[in-house]
Amino acid sequence: MTLSKGELTRQKLLETAEKDFAELGYDAARLEVMGDAVGVKRAAIFYYFKSKRELFEDVFGSIHEELARCTEARLADATDPWEKLMLLVEAWVDYMGARPTPARLIL
Repeated sequence: MTLSKGELTRQKLLETAEKDFAELGYDAARLEVMGDAVGVKRAAIFYYFKSKRELFEDVFGSIHEELARCTEARLADATDPWEKLMLLVEAWVDYMGARPTPARLIL
């Protein structure tokens, strides 16, 4: 699937925001810096997100959706409850190991 220029910009903003929120925290992360990293002005960010809070919430929504997909795929063939639990833990550990920013955001 090919993303439009707007969809690609929105995705880049989400990725940059995730990194900045994880590294700096919500209060210290600046929309101007995120925009500069993506190549858009601060005002353009508001085309994609109504507020900094909405951007933050969409970052978490994106993380949640991806983690849910990974978990569902890992559990798809499991039937035993213990096996499901072990696969769930594995899926979360693997996800957080491959993508450490969600763990930093949660903490």
